[in-house]
Amino acid sequence: MLFAISNRYSKKATTTFKSIPALLILLIHTPSTAGATSTSPSPEPSPFPTLKLSNAPSRSNKASIWEDISSFEQYEPLPTKATALKLNDDATKVVTLGFDFNWFGETVTEVCLSSNGQINMGETCDSSQHVKPIGSYNGARIALVQQNLNPRAGGTVKYLFNSSPASLKVSFEDVKFYDGDEGGIGSVQSQVELFANGDIIFCYGDGDLGLNYFAAGVEDSRCHVAYPIPDAPFDADGIAKEWPKKKCWKFHMPAECPSMAPSLSPSVSSIFEISLSNTVIILTSKGFHMHPNRCL
Repeated sequence: MLFAISNRYSKKATTTFKSIPALLILLIHTPSTAGATSTSPSPEPSPFPTLKLSNAPSRSNKASIWEDISSFEQYEPLPTKATALKLNDDATKVVTLGFDFNWFGETVTEVCLSSNGQINMGETCDSSQHVKPIGSYNGARIALVQQNLNPRAGGTVKYLFNSSPASLKVSFEDVKFYDGDEGGIGSVQSQVELFANGDIIFCYGDGDLGLNYFAAGVEDSRCHVAYPIPDAPFDADGIAKEWPKKKCWKFHMPAECPSMAPSLSPSVSSIFEISLSNTVIILTSKGFHMHPNRCL
């Protein structure tokens, strides 16, 4: 019997996890009996409970996660009191929110704005110009119009704080796509507003994609969740090749990060061991511990 564990966060042989953001794969190898003339006794039932695992991000449930609010919400340029960012191509800016933003049950007080149409949680910034489908990203992000944009070639990125209710609105106003060091083609009008309770509003005004495409949605690889905008012109990966003119959606933030711990059968103890040749893995309802040579 072979147990394989993949965990990209683990750097040491002895690691304790409060949650399991990794894939635990249970592989049972049974030798082939082709051509055999003798029979073997039936194996004894496994003493280990069944593990319910998933290796794909949880996708959006439109009825509970996304809401089309285009009938009463529209893109509007921010007023002059908004802060205009002087962002170059592939640039980022960390902004302190001034309120607690709920991100899958965790509190976020800072975000990082990217000139390429993306917002990252905390001080972790990503200025990547390559379009990444929703569900393929390593990190926590809000993708508004994630593409190779270039505010230096035209347009402005602005943000505005509101107090009642507390929110941050980020606006890409006539920002052009990159076309050479100083050039730009097309343009986009898009906004995203983050509310303290975790709700997020995406709005799109006029836009000219040309031959470009972009990604839009919400995802967190730690939580193993990915929520692309579910309606046309977006596909299942949150990629749009047509501009969603005068469309707005509201994302309703889940109360917490979905549990990544394997489900334990209620008929067994909530603590059990898997012994490997060099490692003992202790699985509990709160996570797992890996220890070399049963050294607890």
